[in-house]
Amino acid sequence: MTTRRWESLSTSSSDARQKTVTLFSEPSNDRYRMREDVDFGELVHIPVPFSFTLDTSLLHPY
Repeated sequence: MTTRRWESLSTSSSDARQKTVTLFSEPSNDRYRMREDVDFGELVHIPVPFSFTLDTSLLHPY
């Protein structure tokens, strides 16, 4: 299983119907400059100040 790493995560959301997690980073003015969609089942490293790895295989679609 691959672990994705983000160095400057700002916010995230998930869509259980699409089975994805969306990570937003690099805030600039009123928007985020980077967006990354990750499928359920991937590991995602959440950086400081949280510093943990999110196992998205534990998320349940509906």
